Amino acid sequence: MAFDKFKNYWNMDVGNGVRGRAEVQSVSMPTESGTSGNVRMWLDIYVEGWEPYRMKHHCQVKKTEHPGPGEVLPVMVDPNNKERIDILWEEVKTVDEVMSEGQPGQAPGAITINVADPQVIDLSGAGVPPGMEDQVRQAMEMAQQYMGEMPGGAPPAGEDRIAQLERLAKLRDSGALTDEEFEAEKARLLG
Repeated sequence: MAFDKFKNYWNMDVGNGVRGRAEVQSVSMPTESGTSGNVRMWLDIYVEGWEPYRMKHHCQVKKTEHPGPGEVLPVMVDPNNKERIDILWEEVKTVDEVMSEGQPGQAPGAITINVADPQVIDLSGAGVPPGMEDQVRQAMEMAQQYMGEMPGGAPPAGEDRIAQLERLAKLRDSGALTDEEFEAEKARLLG
């Protein structure tokens, strides 16, 4: 057992291992000096056909390959001892390789969003608590109405204030609006 830990620490070849991936959950900080250092990591290991598992792993890592939380590392796992893994560092990109792939002002792998284009977020599949469907629908309708409203706070043309107040009261009574939100909307409607 002690020899397995020693072999694991030096990242020695796992012979007839099974290929998988390790998702880094947490990792110790890199050393300030030197070109490599000791690293302690918590990893979630995924091997096809196996139940995923979490393990603590210690090894030597080059400073330029020091992983971060969320990073996915290729591994070989000993089929006879799942705690013994070989991280395939030769397949891991160095910091310089990752950074050379990015553009100025953009983190490598980040998505570029053009702020001139409106972003649509579909919450229809987000799940509405049972019994709240009508209240959520009403709140969505009101929000859509007020989105098109002119600055200055006047209610939409042709909309009956009493009907709007009744709808706001129903939303407050159902819990979709707080008392403060109800009072603010009521004041705006009667404004």
